[in-house]
Order: sequence, then C-alpha cells, then structure tokens
Amino acid sequence: MKVRHVVISGSEAGAVTLAQALMQPGFVTTLIEPDVHAGDRARFFLGRVARDHDPAVLTPAITADDRALCTADIVVDAPPGALGLRSDALMLATDSGGAPAPGVVRFHLFAPAHMRRLVEITPGPDTPADRVQAAMDLARDMGRIPVLATAGLPSVGTRLQRRLYETAEGMLLQGVIPHELDEAMVAYGFDLGLFEAQDLIGLDVAYGDRKRSARPAMVFDRMVQEGRLGKKAGVGWYRYPGGGGAVIDPLLEDLIREEARFAGVQGRHFTVKEMQKTLVQALINEGMAILADGIATAGDITRAAIHGLGYPPARVGDKPTQRQPAGFEDLLLLGSDRAP
Repeated sequence: MKVRHVVISGSEAGAVTLAQALMQPGFVTTLIEPDVHAGDRARFFLGRVARDHDPAVLTPAITADDRALCTADIVVDAPPGALGLRSDALMLATDSGGAPAPGVVRFHLFAPAHMRRLVEITPGPDTPADRVQAAMDLARDMGRIPVLATAGLPSVGTRLQRRLYETAEGMLLQGVIPHELDEAMVAYGFDLGLFEAQDLIGLDVAYGDRKRSARPAMVFDRMVQEGRLGKKAGVGWYRYPGGGGAVIDPLLEDLIREEARFAGVQGRHFTVKEMQKTLVQALINEGMAILADGIATAGDITRAAIHGLGYPPARVGDKPTQRQPAGFEDLLLLGSDRAP
C-alpha cells in the first residue's frame, strides 16, 4: 500500500474517530484545528490510543496551519473553498446529515468504530464514479467493509439499527431488563449487547436521529433527558464507576416500570430464546423491506448486519430452504446477492 496523506479539518468526534482508524501503516494523518483547547483534547486522546498501536504507526499530527491541505491526497470535512482548490484530492465528509456536497463522498464509520468494520459510502451529486471507487478502496485499505448508500435515504445499517432499537424499546416496556437482553444477544453470538454498544456510542447519537426523523421512544428518550448519555457521562444503560467497566444499574428497573405504566403496557416474562427470536425476527423483517425497496443488494444487507451490528457470521446461511424464513440464519437476503 502506498503512503497517503489524509488531512481532516476539525477535531469533532467523527474526525477524531477517523483519525484513530487511520493509525496504521500506509497513512499519514493531519488534523487541522485552530482551537488550541480542542486540539489539546484530540492530541491527548490520540496519544493515549497510540500507546496500544504498532510503534511504526505515526500518531496523527494536529496543527492550526491549513497549508497541509496543499499536500493532501485525501481531504476530510473540507473547509469552504477547499473543494475548488483541491480538485485533485479525494474529498470526503464524516457528517451524517443531509446529502453530501457535489463532488464529495460521505465516509461514515459505523460505531463503536473500534469494534465495527462497516463504512457507509454515500456519493454526493455529480460525484464521478472513480471517486466513489476510490472511497470504497480506501475503506478496504483500512481493513473496513464498505457498503454503498443512497443520498437522502437512511442507510442499510441505520435502518437495521433503528429497527433493533424500536424492538428493544417495546421489549423494555413489557418488562425485559437491559442487561438480560444484552446477555441473550451475546449468548446468541452477537459480539456485544445492544445496550452496552449504545453506551459506547453515546445515547445522544440515536436520540438526535429520533428527533430528526420524528421517531420518539419513551424509555430511550427519558434516558437522555436524565443525562444518561453512556460511558462518556459515567452512566447510561450501565454505570461506569471511575471510568471502568460496565456495572448493572438497578435503578433502571424502576425507570422502565414507570414508563410502562405511563404507556399502559402490560408486562410479561420473556425467555432467553424469546428475546433472541424477537430481535432476530425484527432484523429479518427490516432486511426484507430494504430488499423490496431496491436500495441495497442482499450481500450489502448481510455485510451491514455482520459488520455494523455485530451479528454472528456463523448464523448466516447461504442456502435458504423456504420462502418465509423462520430464523435469521435462513433469511434469503443473507449470504448471497440473489433476490428472492
């Protein structure tokens, strides 16, 4: 792999996450951050991450000098006017709102980025095919799995994740406890439970998505409104005393029961298999809907489920035996690019 110079404008969460993902041989990364304090925060975080990497990997440089744009092969979150100045560079954007600018490709690492390999690639208007291919190749060179998304529409990964969250919300109101659902998912083969994963991402991320798409959720929204933002706040679906590992929070059961009373939902008992089946069936239904909408191939839906949501690859089957699948492993969307 040839060495490429990536320049990222700003030090927001998406920018720092991408810089961290580029800390591997083949990339020299520079963050342009005029705010001294923001730059120091990013430098501290990336320096801490660097201690766990190969010594040959360069820690991203952080500077207020925008002349680094002149030597970049790839420019991310370019400042106004940079597109015209750097027409030879691959122009990427990390934001997730609206359609990318003309000639720009959105390059969205699915979170938590240190555990997920999915990258959603969304071309802007009039973006040349070779630039889209270059973004796909970049993702692969980073060891990631790219999936093409359509501008102005929710991506495959986003739709699958939304359906999981909505299904989990309904199960909570019926009496499921967050850590029990997480344990059921891990037992099924997921690499991480839904609630622990959301704590790592930050509950405010999904909250913002629900606000933009007018999809309220009683329990999930109240968590954010009470300041339970996840590990970064020290408390979310779990507590993180001293910034350490997840600890079960018994106070959540009272919060959930209270919301269930407000909603008038009758509680019931779920077995582990029922929890697993309910979540998996939700993914089946959304996957079928995505394929019916014609916005993604079966292979892309498979890759989004595995590399964006942590779905166990061992559960994916490539020889469906029935038209209406009884389990996710039989879903004819998975393991093949063939339409049903």
